[in-house]
Amino acid sequence: MTGRDTRDLRSGAYDPVSKDGLPQPQQVKDETTARQQEQWGADVRAEPLPGTEPVLPEGLTRERRDPLNRNTGRHETK
Repeated sequence: MTGRDTRDLRSGAYDPVSKDGLPQPQQVKDETTARQQEQWGADVRAEPLPGTEPVLPEGLTRERRDPLNRNTGRHETK
C-alpha cells in the first residue's frame, strides 16, 4: 500500500442509477440550432426538450387495491 486511502467511503450511495442498474443518461435533453453550433466557444444553451419518462411514479399509476389482511393477504376469509 502506498499510503493513500483509495476506499470508496460513500459506497456509490450518491451515484445516479437507473432501474436497470445502469448510470442514468443526461436528464435535460436539449436541441441546438445551427447558430448555436457555430458559436462553439460560447455558453449558449438551447431550450430544454420534455423528458420521455412518465411524470407520475409507478406506484401512483397502478390501479388501487384493497388493504392487506395480515392473515390472508388480499384474499377473502373463508
